[in-house]
Parts: sequence; C-alpha cells; structure tokens
Amino acid sequence: EKQAGCLRALLTGDKSGLDQVDQNNFKRVGLSHVVVISGLHVSFLLGFLTLFLKPERRGSLVLLLAGVLCFTLMTGSAPGTVRAAILATLSLIGTHIRRETHPMVSLSAGLLVLLALNPYAIANPGLQFSFLSTVGIFVFGQPWSRAWLQKFPRPWRRWVGPLVGTVAVSLGTMLFTVPLSALYFGQFSLIAPLSNLLTTWAVSVAFLGGLLSVVLGFVYLPLGQLVAAVVGWPVDGFFWYSA
Repeated sequence: EKQAGCLRALLTGDKSGLDQVDQNNFKRVGLSHVVVISGLHVSFLLGFLTLFLKPERRGSLVLLLAGVLCFTLMTGSAPGTVRAAILATLSLIGTHIRRETHPMVSLSAGLLVLLALNPYAIANPGLQFSFLSTVGIFVFGQPWSRAWLQKFPRPWRRWVGPLVGTVAVSLGTMLFTVPLSALYFGQFSLIAPLSNLLTTWAVSVAFLGGLLSVVLGFVYLPLGQLVAAVVGWPVDGFFWYSA
C-alpha cells in the first residue's frame, strides 16, 4: 500500500496515498518536488517515448504531442506541468521543422500562455517555483555543467556527464528555490543536491517502470503486476533514503 501511494503520486501527482510523515521526510531532504508533477516527469516520459518515436516524422510527432497533452490533462494541468508541456511542444515542433528553439524564449512563451489564461496565477507559489527553478537551470545549471565537464579528460566525459549534470542542475535550481522555500515554508534543504544525485536513478526507474506496468496491466494484468512488483524496489529505496 505504501509503494502504491508513492507510485500514484509519482505518476499522477495524487498524494492522497502518502501519509504526512513521508511527505515531511521528502520535504526535509529536498525531494518533495519528485511527487509534484513537473518538467522532470515530462522529460522522463518524452525521453522514453522518443526511443521509439522520432519527432522528425509527422506521424510520430502527432503521437508525441498527443502523449504530452494526455499526460498534462491526466495529472491535473498544474502550472509546472503546463510549463513543461509547452516547452516540450515547442521543442518537438522545432525538431520537426529543423529549427533551433531558444530555452528562455520557450519558457517565456509558456508563462505568457498561463498568465493570459489567468493573470492572478503569478501569485501561485507552484508557478513561481516551477518557472524560477527552470530559469536557474537555463541560466546557471546548464552552463555550469558544460564548463565543469570540460575539466575532465574527453574519454571520461561520457561517464561523468550524468553525475556532473545532476549536481550542476540541482545547484542552479537551488539559487532561486532556496529563497522561495525560506519565504513560504520558513525552511530549506541544503542537502537537496546530494539527495537528487543519489535518488534520480530510482525516480526515473520507478516512473518509467510504473507507466510500463500500467500499460502492460491493461493488456495482461499478471504481467503488469509483475513489473509493478519489480518497480517496488526502487520505491522502497526512495523511502529508505528520505527517512
């Protein structure tokens, strides 16, 4: 039941299956963002789908855009998800028409859409966290990642790249989210970069494995249950770390 509650939150953002103690533990170590649907989950989803569907092809592009739309609607269309969906849509269309997209322009377009629908959304803490964390990634995280990676010998870069990228992105995000956390919640987690570094693999495996178990369970229930049982291991690791 505990695994199911975490997996439901990870896949849909529904945290009703997580008790308050676990949610407080996630917040304490800087991992509460994992169970809030955001760009992280959209990135995992698209990264998996683009293994089989190439946006250069019109039919594949339509399926990818439909997948992003369905996932956004299914998870409640929170500001972070809408922002990620708009960024993903612009990136996919840009790839299809062979045009390079600029991250900050795409991010601004996403904010413009949300504020056009509801100008008062600017006061929403979720929207502020979502957009400012992404600004931190674009302005600081990604440049830091590229600069730090250059300090390693070329043969090593392929292996240390994910590690360096995770640390740089986490630090870039914290530059904006730490002040917001202090403002809204009266606390912030300094261990967040290490937490994200140690648990990103578990989150990605659990998210993609959870999606796969749902699809397989729709086709043949015992097979879906088998995959879900395997996915329970990284979920347990996630709980163990946060406790």
